[in-house]
Amino acid sequence: MIPFLEKVRQHITENFTELEKIRVIVPSRRSMRSLKQEFAKAGIETPPAVYAIDDFITQSVGFKRTDPIEQLLLLQKIAQEVLNQRQESDNLLSWLPTLLKDFSIIDQNLADAKQIFGNLADIERIKSWNLSEYRQTQSQENLKYYFEFWDKLYILYAKFKQRLQELNKAYTGLMYRHLAENTQSILIDNQEVKHYVFVGFNAFNKSEERIIEQLKEKDKVTLLWDTDYFYMRHKGENPAAKFLKRYQKQWKDKNNLWLWEDKNLLETPKNVSVIECGNFTLQAHVAEQLLKNWDKKKRTVIVLPEESLLLSLLHSIDEEEHYKGYNITMGLNLQSSTLFNLVMMLFEMQQSKKVEKWFKKNQEGVDEEKNSIKYHYSQIFKVLNHPFVRKYEQLLIKDLGLDMNHSFIREAIQYIVRYNKIYMSSSELKRLPKRLLAKEENEKIKDTLTSLYEQLEEPLGLLFTYWDTTKVSSIAKKIQKLMEYFEKAFAKNTDDLERFYLKKFKRLFRKLRGFLARKEYSLDFRTFRNFLFQLVREERIPFESNRDSKLQIMGFLETRTLDFEQVIVLAANEGTFPQGKKSQSLIPFDVAKSFGLPTHEEQESMQSYHFYRLLQRAEKVALVYCSSKTQSGGGSNEVSRYVLQLENDLAKLNPLLTIKRLTAQFATPIQTNQEDLKIKKTPEILDLIKERLENNISPSALDSFIKCSLQFYFNYLAGIKDADEVEEEVGADTFGIVIHAVLEDIFGETNKEGVITDKILEKQLDTVERRVKQKFQEKASFTKDSMVGNNLIAQEAAMHYIKSFLQEQIDELENEVLGEKNFEILSLENKEEMLKILPAEFTYQDNQQALQVRLRGIVDRVDKFSQVLRIIDYKTGSVSPEDLRMDEEKFLKIAESKDLSKARQLWLYRYLLLKNLENNSQWEKFKNQPIEAGIYSMRRLEDGLMTLQISKPKDAKETNSKGLPLDDKEWFLHKTELWLQQIIRNMLDTEQDFQKTDDIEICGYCQYKNICSRD
Repeated sequence: MIPFLEKVRQHITENFTELEKIRVIVPSRRSMRSLKQEFAKAGIETPPAVYAIDDFITQSVGFKRTDPIEQLLLLQKIAQEVLNQRQESDNLLSWLPTLLKDFSIIDQNLADAKQIFGNLADIERIKSWNLSEYRQTQSQENLKYYFEFWDKLYILYAKFKQRLQELNKAYTGLMYRHLAENTQSILIDNQEVKHYVFVGFNAFNKSEERIIEQLKEKDKVTLLWDTDYFYMRHKGENPAAKFLKRYQKQWKDKNNLWLWEDKNLLETPKNVSVIECGNFTLQAHVAEQLLKNWDKKKRTVIVLPEESLLLSLLHSIDEEEHYKGYNITMGLNLQSSTLFNLVMMLFEMQQSKKVEKWFKKNQEGVDEEKNSIKYHYSQIFKVLNHPFVRKYEQLLIKDLGLDMNHSFIREAIQYIVRYNKIYMSSSELKRLPKRLLAKEENEKIKDTLTSLYEQLEEPLGLLFTYWDTTKVSSIAKKIQKLMEYFEKAFAKNTDDLERFYLKKFKRLFRKLRGFLARKEYSLDFRTFRNFLFQLVREERIPFESNRDSKLQIMGFLETRTLDFEQVIVLAANEGTFPQGKKSQSLIPFDVAKSFGLPTHEEQESMQSYHFYRLLQRAEKVALVYCSSKTQSGGGSNEVSRYVLQLENDLAKLNPLLTIKRLTAQFATPIQTNQEDLKIKKTPEILDLIKERLENNISPSALDSFIKCSLQFYFNYLAGIKDADEVEEEVGADTFGIVIHAVLEDIFGETNKEGVITDKILEKQLDTVERRVKQKFQEKASFTKDSMVGNNLIAQEAAMHYIKSFLQEQIDELENEVLGEKNFEILSLENKEEMLKILPAEFTYQDNQQALQVRLRGIVDRVDKFSQVLRIIDYKTGSVSPEDLRMDEEKFLKIAESKDLSKARQLWLYRYLLLKNLENNSQWEKFKNQPIEAGIYSMRRLEDGLMTLQISKPKDAKETNSKGLPLDDKEWFLHKTELWLQQIIRNMLDTEQDFQKTDDIEICGYCQYKNICSRD
């Protein structure tokens, strides 16, 4: 089959002389380039001039096309004049782009703007008859303004049009109207042009129709059509022929011919596959698989009715393997770019910034007010972790020969987390490199790091600089400068798409600055932001690629006049292909219809034509659609109506056309059933267990193993830890840390006086508030400004708990009757630190091995009170005396029961203290004193020190049981080491895998529950 444009070239060269006086008009620039290539291939030395229709109109009328930025700024300015400043600037921007499109459509279709906008005003008044609820909530002034807005739309249109004409500028629709109204003087009377040829159109707007009709009257136009008998003549109405049949009646050539109408859809072989895909983005992988199997020498196109698939497609296609490159002729919306995402982040960060006022004495000693601008840590993290910012640093690091261990971004984030910087100023960020350099000992690396920080200083400064919201032109300049830094670094070692983003954004901000520099255009900060976002929504990124490639990627409009032997259409869903009844217009459907403006009906007819025309010369076609109810792009999850038309209509008429339905299948890795997640004890893991046992294992670790062996593995063997995070609100961990730290300071200081009395503790009550505030600052960097809301409540609660606890200690001393009214805290040998770590060793032995196990417990306090040695643990959570009861029955389960956690902890503390008394000569004098292990619960201080309680079983009389001989040290040590042996035996047993607990409550606050998929 001869491609359409080749037929066009043959017809023109065979039927026209003086080709230089012929003007050929095609639907798009892509069509223009392809037709020019046809003339070049044929060796035509003086081919006719070929224009895309928009370019032809622009060149003919002689107006300068208005830049989209200037259009919006000018229309906004006029709107504020016409509406007497009643509309907020940013509110105007929400509907001005839509109004601009309506202006253009009205003019392109030669409609009466005054009547249309008059109709809109009347419609709104009719609607107002049912606005009773609205009237109740709005003032008469607002209602008056509401109707005034609709009344003045025509005035806005007329003034905008007049202002542009004064500047010799025009928008697209205005150019079309002007040429339609002046065809005689501009086109017909032009002696340099003998004839106009319109190629490959199927629907014209009213301006184009009038232009063609006037040219036909003077026999100065030829129309070359690309149509097919199937939709033009076959019985029944096919939307694809809606416009064409009318033109066929009106505009046959002078010989009563219609050029051309073929029977390709009815008489040529076609292999059509309809492929169902269960995932929207995986359609790109379907296209990749098709390309692998198709003929790479044939012209192939991938058509995307849904442009959001483009990036997925580009990531899926192996261009070098299949087609030695591909050509993309559809643009990508700038709004979908990661760079736009960064710009949005910068605006969000500036809008959420915090201004702190402070005073500094000047040279005269007078206090001057200063402002410090701080940004929330989450905004800083977002910006620093943005792909463009990270890649910029990576390129600098690579050029300097460093590795990512020297990343400033990583160091900055760690610094913010380490010091819990909820808010941080840009000046503090600027000072951070000096801190980092001071830590580096290697002079060579320090010099290189200095170079890195110098290169980062300016772009990071632009990212975190203060924006003066009264000077939006300055803001645009800063963003443009930032883009220039990125562009310079990304000039090499990066992909084309990133460079396209940067180039487009830099150009956009440069133009924007140019317009904002003019006095007639002014925007406040909020309007500037919304204005920028409106521009970005309209901007598209053009791709520079291999135009001669056999593989083309385009939208349906770009396929006009082009032919391909192999066609893939992705997102072939109803609602996307064709698009649904979407309308971005202020003009209702009925009004548009009555004034001859295009509606969704006309759009669907045009889309139908594009589809069938693309199939006319195709041999192999794949229509891929997404059947997912939640991932079907902008359409439904049903296949397009065009597929049904092919199956139920065309397939019955063309015996050479075959259609088959397929379902895309993707190989997926076998998923591990998380409910059965188990870790085998390999030799390597056994070595880790032994290493842990021989190098200090804590009671908490043993308890973790008993409660959930998988949790023990993740935490103590695999070393998987929660990532540190900035804590905005005081969490349970921080709350507990602060209380423990304050009590440690209080008892540490008072213990240096010898013994602690009630009088000493009474003095400490007044220091609690200061100490708590200080510890919140030291332990978690909670400043005075952070202590608001829930944080302030937590701080007050901590003060209350500590004061109440100290008062309980005072009461305990005052009520003591048997011994001295004081207690002594056991210290280390130098008396400078309280005893906090209790180490102990014992030998584990089984049939295969012997291990020297080192057990180490960290306790809150060991003291002597009323002739008793006490090991004390502070708990900010709730603990009841029942949790600490132990009897013979429970003791039999102590090595395995999850419910004995707190009792087991105190038992082990008691064991550790006994071992230290035996082996440490420093505490020889305490050797024969009774021992208690207990817990103070800050929530149950009325219970005092809750100690490990030994109770007799209920059937003690029948069994003559005397209970557990807890005070028998020899028995206690022996029995403890027996059940410790049992725990370690279970740890080392290769038949027992590490697996998740069956007690769901244990998982509630577990940091690993996401790994286990445990809800």
